[in-house]
Amino acid sequence: KRGVVNAIATLSQLICEREGIYYVDEAEIEDYPDKEFRSFMIDTGRKYIPIDELRAEILMMAKAKMTKLHWHITDSQGCPAHFETLRGMNSPDPEGRKYTKEEMRSIVDYAGAFMIDVIPEIDMPGHSFALPEYMPNLACRAENPEGWDICIGNEDSYKYVEDIIGELTDIFPYEYYHIGTDEIDMRDVHSQWGWEIQDW
Repeated sequence: KRGVVNAIATLSQLICEREGIYYVDEAEIEDYPDKEFRSFMIDTGRKYIPIDELRAEILMMAKAKMTKLHWHITDSQGCPAHFETLRGMNSPDPEGRKYTKEEMRSIVDYAGAFMIDVIPEIDMPGHSFALPEYMPNLACRAENPEGWDICIGNEDSYKYVEDIIGELTDIFPYEYYHIGTDEIDMRDVHSQWGWEIQDW
């Protein structure tokens, strides 16, 4: 099926039009991917993107013979999706729009029709500024929580991770999920998480 999808993409790029007549010039094609993992990232953690626009992006991916859609769903700005685990978090969309689970599944199905896997990203422990505001028990600072980390020295954080991955599993069938882990303020490791760092 992957070969068929790629062949159709190649054919669509060869179609020409002249005076209202569509045609394909005779050609000999040698085409093969040098990498299996050819991805594109869409960031809805900072800006809500309507479902129709997401589908349009996926169609463009198919034409470019890409194989993975990295869907960056959450960030410090909030969560634009209806997860039970994150049901109290605000959406970054000014109108408060959020993706339903049915809409997220429809994106997975639409991408799947083009042999594109959807890899969801829920950022943690960094880029999680909105999360401790909604769930103060996950904050590293017990009083006046600040920063964008959730506390990895807190057992409640692991319960949150278990719950959100459980919801992702129900929607996204791909074997991998992206959990961020970038741009953590390592000063928190010593001052808030209670770890001792030698010669940092």
